[in-house]
Amino acid sequence: MATLPPLYYTSPRGQCAVMLLAALHEMFVKDAMATVTKREAILRIKMNHWFDLHEEDLEPYPSQRC
Repeated sequence: MATLPPLYYTSPRGQCAVMLLAALHEMFVKDAMATVTKREAILRIKMNHWFDLHEEDLEPYPSQRC
């Protein structure tokens, strides 16, 4: 069986996972949605502007600087 690579919150993949979990949590708790479609989750992420990048977002974390 194939295994997934480790998921680090500092990686782009990890940050996407965090955004998805936050959107699902928000939709379940605040909106009382028992089921959420992929389209609804993507729309919630878009409505919260979580993928809107600013110049400071492109800088590495202090721990990642050489």
